[in-house]
Amino acid sequence: MKSLSSQVVVSDADVIIKLYKAKHLNILELLYTKVIIPGRVHSEILKEVGLPDPLVQYDWLNRINLNDRTVLTSTQIQGIEITLQSYKDALDDGEREAFALAQELRIPVLLIDDVSAKRIIENNSDILGISHFEILFQAIHKRMLTPQDAENIFKDINAVVTYPIRTPFDDLMKRVRKKYNDLELF
Repeated sequence: MKSLSSQVVVSDADVIIKLYKAKHLNILELLYTKVIIPGRVHSEILKEVGLPDPLVQYDWLNRINLNDRTVLTSTQIQGIEITLQSYKDALDDGEREAFALAQELRIPVLLIDDVSAKRIIENNSDILGISHFEILFQAIHKRMLTPQDAENIFKDINAVVTYPIRTPFDDLMKRVRKKYNDLELF
């Protein structure tokens, strides 16, 4: 069963890159106590936003190497390897690492914007994929942002991406509300 209750989430690169470029990465700290990224995702973020590593300033953002035996058990590392191999033709490297890590750590929420990858992950696990605009919906729902502030952040994100979302913000929020109601998340 899908759940939004987790205070700890795993993230793919796309959501973090968009929020960072739009200067709104701090919204993740409002919603979650910890955001975990695997090594490949960290590399993708650095490639996109450059050096020095801008993420070191966020103590709530944690990078985990998938072979780190001080953090992961041998069984978890084996499970991660199985997932990485199983989805090598369906997901990119960062998406696979994020999915595998979330699955092995039993973290029910994965921050991810790629619609195809999100669908594959949600259809093959109990993990709920959350896009950047779903993050904004949650912030509105938890009264951490006003709808207008969330829409402004959405516009800021659209201004820094190559392919902005053309769907009106209110329509996206209605879709998310319906999805969450259908999944009985609220």
